[in-house]
Amino acid sequence: IASLGPLAVKLGQTLSQRPDIVGKPACDALKRLQTQNSPFANDIAYACIRENPIASASLGQVYKATTFDGNDIAVKVQRPEALSIIAIDTQCFR
Repeated sequence: IASLGPLAVKLGQTLSQRPDIVGKPACDALKRLQTQNSPFANDIAYACIRENPIASASLGQVYKATTFDGNDIAVKVQRPEALSIIAIDTQCFR
């Protein structure tokens, strides 16, 4: 499912919370989509941070960072081209 793109991953993540629809074994397998997706390259993520400092967590990944005043924070980086891929995937699902 992870190789099918962000819309399929999001659908799988949603179904992982619905044992009444897909059964417990399928839910257990789908829950890996919430924590074990393949990361994309750091240099791409850094470019995204420079260009778009706000990103969607369900379609990206999280980085640890420290602010200039020493606060630890989480930086969520949206996958490159995620919105255009979702638009195409949505059309395919329709």
